[in-house]
Amino acid sequence: MVPARSGASWVYRSADGGHAWAAPLTQGDGGMGYNDVGFTTATQGVAIHGSPSAQDPAALFMTRDAGATWSPVAF
Repeated sequence: MVPARSGASWVYRSADGGHAWAAPLTQGDGGMGYNDVGFTTATQGVAIHGSPSAQDPAALFMTRDAGATWSPVAF
């Protein structure tokens, strides 16, 4: 997993040791970015989009399939 930002924000994922990459988590946010991406197991992880100091509220995303898909967490 590699988070990146520019005019948007992406989390890139490789399932083959870095030979091919996909971006399963993207935000057209002007580059606000993911401030934390981490895994608690080999398949379960979280990504925090934005930051508490940003104009837009931060959001939490979770994966349960090693980063292939991500879903927002409501709380």
